[in-house]
This record gives sequence, C-alpha cells and structure tokens, in this order.
Amino acid sequence: MAFCLSSFAQRAEVFGGYAYTNVQTPDERVGLHGWDANVTGLFNENFGIMADFSGAYGTPSVAGFDVDVTDHFYLFGPVVRTNVGGAAASAHALFGGVRSKGEVAGIEATDSSFAWALGGAFDVNAGENFAIRLGQFDYIRTNFDGDSTNNHFRYAAGVVLRF
Repeated sequence: MAFCLSSFAQRAEVFGGYAYTNVQTPDERVGLHGWDANVTGLFNENFGIMADFSGAYGTPSVAGFDVDVTDHFYLFGPVVRTNVGGAAASAHALFGGVRSKGEVAGIEATDSSFAWALGGAFDVNAGENFAIRLGQFDYIRTNFDGDSTNNHFRYAAGVVLRF
C-alpha cells in the first residue's frame, strides 16, 4: 500500500509512534495504550491521501471483571497540510473500520465496526527528511451492532520520515 501511494505522489511520509486512545465502553471511558502508524502520499505541497493503522491495548475493569481489550483501527482518507517555517500542520478525514476483541477468564468475543475519524497533526522538522510529530489528535466514531455509537479520542506522537 505504501508503494502504491508513493508511486502516484510527489512525496511520501511515513509516521510511527506511541498512541493513547480513550475509548467509550457501555459503562465508562477507559484509556488504552498502543501504537499508531500511517503512510501519506502527497500529490502537491498541500494535499494527499493517508492510510492510518493503530492498535490500542489494555485491561480495564468492567462490571468487576478485568477485561483484556484489543482494538485495531484501519482508516483511509484525504489530508490537507500547510508548511509554516520549520513545521507542518495537517488535517484529515479518515474512513474505515475497527476490529475489537475482549477476553475475560478465557472467554473471548470479537466484533467489527465501521469507523471514521477527524483530526490533525503538528510536525516539527528535525532535518531534510526527518520530523518529530509532537501530536496527532483524532476524534474517532464507531458504530458497533448498528445501534450504539461510540466516541473515542486518540493522541499519537513519534517520528516522521519523508521521501
């Protein structure tokens, strides 16, 4: 996928780093730790397409039971950006899905849902082909079982490689 995006683009960026995801469960909000990675193909200085993948993991207590939770998001969509001095700010609208798994005492349940995200990022240049992503902030909406909408928030930070 990274090759396909970069073959049509003038420039490509690859991001990888830590992610904190605050997820809404039926009973409460819980914080999950994990990773976020994305590839962006820029067609010009200000517009491109992003493919974003992330994993969020934790063991919150739900109804008195410790539940091992794993969420994997896969999202795609347009990104707009602007360069300001030695920094770049961007905004994106992403669409895709999430696969969620919960396990209690050896009993496992999985579910998938459509997901969309609105967000943006702020990068500070640290060299010609290298930047530090100080923050990527995303509001993520999921719709499990078609009846319950869930609101999640994700923060990610890490490194950006530019080609």
